[in-house]
Amino acid sequence: MSAANIEILGDAIVIPSSHYTPPRPKPEGGGVVSGVFGGGAYRSSGAWFARGESVFNSHVNQPPQEIDPAVAETTMKGRYLYLGLLQNAHFGHFISENISRLWGADLLSELDGVIYYALFPDQPVHASVLNVLQFLLPGIPLIRVDRPTRFENLFVPASFRFPAGFVAGHPLMRDFAARRVARARDGRPAGPKKVFVSRAALAREGARFVLETEIDRNMRAQGYTVLHPEKHGPAEQLRHYADAEKLVFSEGSALHLYALGARPGQEVFIIWRRKTVFPVFERQITSFGGPVPVGDNHVMETLFHRKFPGANARAQCLLDFAGLGRDLASRGFIGDGWTVPPVDALLRELENLSDAFDVTQARAALDRASVDQPDTAR
Repeated sequence: MSAANIEILGDAIVIPSSHYTPPRPKPEGGGVVSGVFGGGAYRSSGAWFARGESVFNSHVNQPPQEIDPAVAETTMKGRYLYLGLLQNAHFGHFISENISRLWGADLLSELDGVIYYALFPDQPVHASVLNVLQFLLPGIPLIRVDRPTRFENLFVPASFRFPAGFVAGHPLMRDFAARRVARARDGRPAGPKKVFVSRAALAREGARFVLETEIDRNMRAQGYTVLHPEKHGPAEQLRHYADAEKLVFSEGSALHLYALGARPGQEVFIIWRRKTVFPVFERQITSFGGPVPVGDNHVMETLFHRKFPGANARAQCLLDFAGLGRDLASRGFIGDGWTVPPVDALLRELENLSDAFDVTQARAALDRASVDQPDTAR
């Protein structure tokens, strides 16, 4: 991890990315070929400033090592904080990978703006991304660099992240986040003690669970407040996450936001939506001082979208509801009364999804499951 300091570049140049190649599977199998993007910070002479490198999972930042300083025809006077690359179209990657330099805003006075360049230059910044940035950096202008631009004073904080690029809870980053969470809670009544963070209100192609509304119903019956994060701003989400004692998450981007306000006395259960369990959630949550999350993987099959084969971000998954209920109960997250949807209800939902999703393997999994599946899991 980089040294905990902020470097200052006078008369610096920032250029946006001029190219982007997404990652792709290796032809021989066994991993991916990294995606490539450009852009970055440069000294006044035109030499690349390596401290401004952007890092995110399965990608490499490959800008020119030298540029002609004359390409920067615009100069911005004042003091600016450098954020680097912004994942302008994907909230999950943004909140997990693009906020690792924001801690510098607490140590700098009279900033004239926070500057960034976009991964996708032809797309606007997603509203959820802007909402979080405006909450974390109240009153500071957010400036998107779309052409080579010179900045009178550019402040480049260390990027506190794990090697793959995911933001990590260095003490300075934890202090920054704690102050923001405290502001979200200030003057507001305490939130519920048990919260379930659901994906059931997302669009049909929003990486959901088959019949996830049944999980919502079960969790409400167990005394949980069901939160659909896309319906709430970052302050309200963080307040709920910070106040709760027990949290159950449908795996997703909300976990990355929760990490900012995680507390050691909390209990966290993750309902996994992919057959592979990714360690990044535990690493992030514990690095910010939170608990080790629990929860076994109960995915029976993945239903890939026909237009996006192999893309988990567009897929639905079929859960072993009975196994999930037993797991939640054994870890003390629920009591008796967890109900399991009958197989015929799951089959009907698979039929409803079959116009857009490949449900073949999911149907076969249900056929293999016991037709005598009990109505409750204890």
